Amino acid sequence: MEGMTRGELSQRTGLSMATIRYYENSGVLPAPKRAANGYRIYTDDYLVKIKFIKDAKSLGYSLREIQETLQLLSQEMDEDTLREIVQKKDC
Repeated sequence: MEGMTRGELSQRTGLSMATIRYYENSGVLPAPKRAANGYRIYTDDYLVKIKFIKDAKSLGYSLREIQETLQLLSQEMDEDTLREIVQKKDC
């Protein structure tokens, strides 16, 4: 199985392993698949999600808002709906 361990993900994103674990436990990040040895294996998709989380936090979004947005983005959505969601935050 290809991917990264939590330590490798931590190094590549600049987040501590504890922060990554917190994001998983709070539901902001989905639980990763596990290798046969029980290690969590993270795909490149986690790099994108963590960049989104870091960027959204810098813009003032709460973790709950980020979690809701990531859940929405994982669904099929038209461009106008996405634009409306982002614009609501500016208010």
